[in-house]
Amino acid sequence: IYFPLKTCRSPIVSYLLVLLIGLLWAVPLKALYYEPENPFIAPNEVPVILNISSGTIASVQQAIDTARGANPDAFIIINLSGAYTVTSTPLVLSSKQILYLDGSIIASSSGATASSLVSVGSGQSFVAIMGFGPGSVLDGQNADMHGIEALASSRLIIDNLTVQHTLRDGVSVQGLGNTVWDAQVSISRCKVSGSGGSGIRLYDANQCAVVDNITQNNTLAGIQLSADTTAVAYNICNFNATGISVSGTTNSIYKNTCNGNASGIRLTTTSSVTKVTANTFSSNSVNGVAVEGSQNTVFDNNYSGNTLDLDSQGSNNFILASTKPLDGT
Repeated sequence: IYFPLKTCRSPIVSYLLVLLIGLLWAVPLKALYYEPENPFIAPNEVPVILNISSGTIASVQQAIDTARGANPDAFIIINLSGAYTVTSTPLVLSSKQILYLDGSIIASSSGATASSLVSVGSGQSFVAIMGFGPGSVLDGQNADMHGIEALASSRLIIDNLTVQHTLRDGVSVQGLGNTVWDAQVSISRCKVSGSGGSGIRLYDANQCAVVDNITQNNTLAGIQLSADTTAVAYNICNFNATGISVSGTTNSIYKNTCNGNASGIRLTTTSSVTKVTANTFSSNSVNGVAVEGSQNTVFDNNYSGNTLDLDSQGSNNFILASTKPLDGT
């Protein structure tokens, strides 16, 4: 923060500015992400509101589809509470639909055949899937499915959900392509565990945010990023094969905690111009950071108890030690 104090003619103003700076430094930082209130809806728009607390996943879908048929251009807010099971068909959301989940959507058994519990079809936009309370759970019961799957989507919010026990990725989101700007996908405050794939997978996307998530005990990566110009920050990624796997260019990997994985963060051979800063890597069994791409920067991270702090196999990367000498290759 910069204030041009020399230009202040009053000593009282100068004093107040100095006091303000001190107060800003003293205020403890809260979570990076704050829940939007009715995202995407402009002040003059009147949404259709559905309050659903019982029934089957099929009846929920019917209510949503009926509301869309009667209101083709309106935002639809679905306040969904209670417990629902999915067997062969997921709950499908389309453009301009906002789901607030205060309950659970669970696979009927490990033999359920739906591809996911909640699906966003190709080409949809202005969709939000948000947990409303601590019991907002998507449970795959170890069936061969995703928790959430979104294909070729944009302006998508996934927030404050617990996603667990899926044989595929817990949350799988495909954007509109790495070269298409203004995708505006955010995945935040989710707890994803027990996935047979990656906890969170974001791919074919640009200009997105993955923040404040906890991904643990997933078979592949806690977070798998194959996107450009995306921020991955303030996540906790523990006990996965890889904490955070990064492909793509001009990404920022900031202030994450990666403990007890095989690799804390892996910058793949297709990663470039990505910054890995202010992260914490501890007790990772293979390495804290693996750098396989080019022109990436690794700086100001904290390392402890890793078998190897850093393994740099790429080219033209910028590796800077910070708080301690690095143990690496």
